[in-house]
Amino acid sequence: VFPVQYAVTCDGMIIVAGEHRTKTWWRHFDDHPQPVIAHLHGRARNVMARTLIADSDERSVAVAAYTRRFPKAEVAPDSPVLVLSESDPSGWTSARA
Repeated sequence: VFPVQYAVTCDGMIIVAGEHRTKTWWRHFDDHPQPVIAHLHGRARNVMARTLIADSDERSVAVAAYTRRFPKAEVAPDSPVLVLSESDPSGWTSARA
């Protein structure tokens, strides 16, 4: 369990792996969805996590949402960007900025 900054989109929770060259947690994910448990607002949620493919439109949209939420964040072109999604992400809307 570890805290992360995230932004919310209609696709789910967007997470950028900060200082990704020195971190290893994100290396457990690829573009195939994997089940994880996300803890948000005191509630555990079963979600699917995957990395977004570099240079994809989906990644560009996710990075735009993330940088709107965190204007000082610098997201390098090689920074891993993950999306955590569940069938009903409406519970995440209260976390939007």
